[in-house]
Amino acid sequence: MTSVSCVTDTFCVGYRGDKMVRVFNGTSWGPNVDVLTDEQYGAFSPVSCATVTFCLVVGHGGLSAIFDGTKSLGEYFVPGGETPLTLSCPAVGLCLAGGWQGQTYTFNTGSGWKKQQTFGSSTGYVSVSCSSATFCVAASSSGRTAVYRGATWTMAPAPPTAGPVVSVSCDALNSALVTFSWVV
Repeated sequence: MTSVSCVTDTFCVGYRGDKMVRVFNGTSWGPNVDVLTDEQYGAFSPVSCATVTFCLVVGHGGLSAIFDGTKSLGEYFVPGGETPLTLSCPAVGLCLAGGWQGQTYTFNTGSGWKKQQTFGSSTGYVSVSCSSATFCVAASSSGRTAVYRGATWTMAPAPPTAGPVVSVSCDALNSALVTFSWVV
């Protein structure tokens, strides 16, 4: 699996890195389920679930699909064929993503993907986490962070001892924990 998203202890979706996902029921993994129509779009890419009936899978080349826990419900393309590196779906029908070249995106089932701000080509977002539909943090490998507050992304000041980011996680209090990696 290249990416896994869990919403309960009995429902996780694992993206295999091709065009298929598998569902974990708390005990074992189920069979492969095709979610993307074209296998070329299946390189390393993220999956995120808001509920057991709403997950978004993003393949290489920008093809994405909604997965309802049993089947694909439709496909969408990310603008310009970009491939987001990281994805978080805080609510049914809403996902936020960060890309290789500092792009940020929002996804809405009513309007599809929308490219938001770009924060410089050296800002590849490696992790994004949302605690709600109005608070998300994206972190780059260079230690830069961007914050989403319900409408747009804005750059946040880098922590004073920023290094390469490993992950970011937001909690219900709209706080974010950013994990860094240092070489000693």
